[in-house]
Amino acid sequence: MKDITRAVVLNNLAFLVALAGNEAETGNDPLKLVQEAEHILGPTSDILDTRAVVYTAQGKYDAAIEDLNYAVTADPAAPKYFHLAVAQLGAGNNSKAIDAWQKAHELTDDVRSTLNRMEFDLYDKTKAKIESLRDPKLTRTAA
Repeated sequence: MKDITRAVVLNNLAFLVALAGNEAETGNDPLKLVQEAEHILGPTSDILDTRAVVYTAQGKYDAAIEDLNYAVTADPAAPKYFHLAVAQLGAGNNSKAIDAWQKAHELTDDVRSTLNRMEFDLYDKTKAKIESLRDPKLTRTAA
C-alpha cells in the first residue's frame, strides 16, 4: 500500500511542478518523478496524462500527443482531452486540436471547472486560440 501512495504523490507532484514551471526552484525533475510513479503503477491513464503535461511544458509535443492518445483511449476524460488539445496546438496540428477541444466539451459543459486551478489561464488562452481557428475572421478583426 505504501508504494501505491508514493506513486500517487509522485504523480501529483510531477503534475504540479510541470504546471508551475519551477523545477529549478523545487529541485524536482517532474519527468523523473512521473517515471518513478510509472515504475510503481505502470503506464496508467493518469500517469500518461501527467507525463504528457510534463512533455508539453518541455515543448515535447509529439511525445505528449502519443501519451495522451493512449490516456484518452483508456479513460476518455475532459481534462485529458484538454491536455491533448494544448499539445496538438503546440505541435501545430490545429484541426486535431479543435477535435480534442470538442471532445472535452462533449464530455462536460464546464471543462474549465474540471481542471487544476493552475491551468485556468492556459484554458482561457487555449479557448481564445481555438475560437480564432474556428472563425478566422476573429483573428483578422483583432489584428
